[in-house]
Amino acid sequence: MTIKLALILALIPVLAAADKLPIISGNFSVNHIQHSPIGAWPEPNWNGEPVPGPDNWAMHKKSGLMVYEDYVAWGAVELEPGKWDWSRQIEVATNQIAGGFEYDAYLWLMNPPAWMREGELPTDDPDAPDHYTLMKCLEHGEETYTLSIWDPATVKWFGRWYKHMARALGDKLGRTYVALPGPYGEGNYPLPIPDWVKIGHSHEGYWCGDPYALKAFIASFRKQYKTLPVLNDAWGTDFARWDDVDFPPEIKAGKLLKAGEYTDAKARRRWIDFIKWYHQSIIDFSVDVTNEAEKYIPIEKLKMKPGGSAGGVNPIAWGTYCPGYAKAVAKWHMRLQPADCHGRPFGDRWYGTAYRFCGIPFTTEPAGGLDQRTFLRRVFMDASNGASEMFSYEWEKHKADGVKWIHLYRGMPSITDVAVYCPTTWYRMNGDIWPVIRTADSLRDITDFEVADELLIEDDYLTKSNIRVLIWLGGSVTERVVLEKILKWVEDGGILVWGCDDKPTDVEGRTDISDKLFRTPVAAEAGFDFGSLGRGLVMSLPDQPDRTNAQTLSDVVITAVYRVEAHTTREPAPEIDSRRDDVWTALFPDIMLLYNNGDKPADVERTWEDRTYKVRLEPGELVEIDLQSGEVKR
Repeated sequence: MTIKLALILALIPVLAAADKLPIISGNFSVNHIQHSPIGAWPEPNWNGEPVPGPDNWAMHKKSGLMVYEDYVAWGAVELEPGKWDWSRQIEVATNQIAGGFEYDAYLWLMNPPAWMREGELPTDDPDAPDHYTLMKCLEHGEETYTLSIWDPATVKWFGRWYKHMARALGDKLGRTYVALPGPYGEGNYPLPIPDWVKIGHSHEGYWCGDPYALKAFIASFRKQYKTLPVLNDAWGTDFARWDDVDFPPEIKAGKLLKAGEYTDAKARRRWIDFIKWYHQSIIDFSVDVTNEAEKYIPIEKLKMKPGGSAGGVNPIAWGTYCPGYAKAVAKWHMRLQPADCHGRPFGDRWYGTAYRFCGIPFTTEPAGGLDQRTFLRRVFMDASNGASEMFSYEWEKHKADGVKWIHLYRGMPSITDVAVYCPTTWYRMNGDIWPVIRTADSLRDITDFEVADELLIEDDYLTKSNIRVLIWLGGSVTERVVLEKILKWVEDGGILVWGCDDKPTDVEGRTDISDKLFRTPVAAEAGFDFGSLGRGLVMSLPDQPDRTNAQTLSDVVITAVYRVEAHTTREPAPEIDSRRDDVWTALFPDIMLLYNNGDKPADVERTWEDRTYKVRLEPGELVEIDLQSGEVKR
């Protein structure tokens, strides 16, 4: 890999602009919410969480924190219809500002006030809609205490909140969040969180059972397919009228199919259309709420929590599709704060790649429970992703390492032209992609990589990001446009590493594109095959028992990344990290980071631009090397 000067120069302004590298914590006022009327344990006039004075916040600031977020819930502020009590938030804001903080409010608007659930609505309030709608699960037909994202009134209710909050807090308000419908105010569908608020009927499932949801569903596919005969042909259905169009029947029956169980391509298309719509619905809702919030709060003060990755990719029913959020808010360059940032290569890079590609600044947040070595692994991956803020719920536990390494949060991602393919369509078909995730994580030992979600590939990520090697480890069904983009990219000089059992098809089952991708190999080496295609190359493990052999897969990846010059005109990457030594390497224009992910000390040797660096790392140790001076920081 030749690191082009233009790429380095493009990154340097990002570093120069990063003059603020804040560390954030939060969870203040959680107990207040838990004992409010909407809380898990409501208690009238409860005051068990007093507001500390300025000295307390000054102490936190001195420890390295820049912000300590305050949780604010609608049902704990508007205690009666039209009667707002902002006294607690004003007191917290006043004391935090006096202690040197800004006041950032983390919002819980998805669970409406108790009085609304009991049938009351504000009177003589022109900003209040005349109704509300709760989400309803398709499986049981029961409501949960979460407002429907398909009812336009929900956005109006949220806009009403922002208007009153801006009026009450004024200049005291620092940053705040775009309110989303999921547990903890994130971008997913209802899940049980019984220790926070009363949630009513709740479980993992599909929450589009209200009439507004079905109306939106029909409208979406009427727009996509234009005529009912075209939709019926695509889905294998026989709807007589548009009003007859309905959700896939397997949801209500509670008998969801797995990816390999779809023998009917039309039924498969119907399901994928549904789940894409279901995921996009929250994203569209987040855009609508942002537009509403922006009327009262400057866009630069708004940020969003799209949800996490559960260490890989969240279960599809949760609805958390992080790359979609990145694309949706790119026009605002809005800061995103994903959860589950535990330093897992595939999961962290899945959203980090999308944020980098879409120009999104982001803050990383783990759910908690990290030991020291996992925290340092998180720092390594945060730096590789180009994070510019750190959030920790366990600041007292990690503040020494947080302050020590916060300088790595520069908004500058590591340099790599290797990507692992995320089988998004396979995932949406209820396919098990954890084998892909685990295999990709194991490959981090020999190469840095981004993660190419199918949404990014559709938007020409492979070409625009100058990706040289794409590693496809699983998921043999995808959208046709994705296959077309990959074929064109290979023909233009890309190197595809194929490690799957079956050649890919499109959703409709067609194989014509894979027939072009996987023509008769022209050479073989070390247990894998080579096939030339245009100016590019396809390298695949042969159809034999050692296909799943980790050593064989590592060999083909090492060859593709570092030693491919014998089989193509493409220049290979310098062998920065082709060693299986459990030490991860991340390269930046000015520094190199090393992290020992193994359980034994490692004597490491890395060479870059004719200079060799030698260092010993203990298990779980993070090391920074200055590429100019050779100085090592531990």
